[in-house]
Amino acid sequence: MTGLIWIIQVIHYPSFKFLDRDRFSEFEKFHIKRLSSLVAPVMLVELGSGVALFYFWKEAYFWPMLFNIILLVIIWLVTLFLTRPYHVKLLRRFDLNLLHKLIRINWARTILWSIRCIILGLFVF
Repeated sequence: MTGLIWIIQVIHYPSFKFLDRDRFSEFEKFHIKRLSSLVAPVMLVELGSGVALFYFWKEAYFWPMLFNIILLVIIWLVTLFLTRPYHVKLLRRFDLNLLHKLIRINWARTILWSIRCIILGLFVF
């Protein structure tokens, strides 16, 4: 997810401003459907593996594994309550200000997934 979120943050979302405004809703519908079908299962597996890591490694690495779970919960909350609503608004109509807000909000997920990747790299691999 860390690699994917960096591609979305640095390339994909900023490219939205170059799309045809008349077909943007059609694009956004396509984007939501396709990206959700890819990301949702991976996020569920990630959540399950995070819980498993905590369960099996809590004796040796309690705090890092707990922090890992907390990061996952925050990522899910930001996704459901912040980035998703911006996509719904953009689906209705393109607005450059909304797009910029989406990009700014998405930095939270980008940073959180990056921190999580570092934690897992240090303590699991």
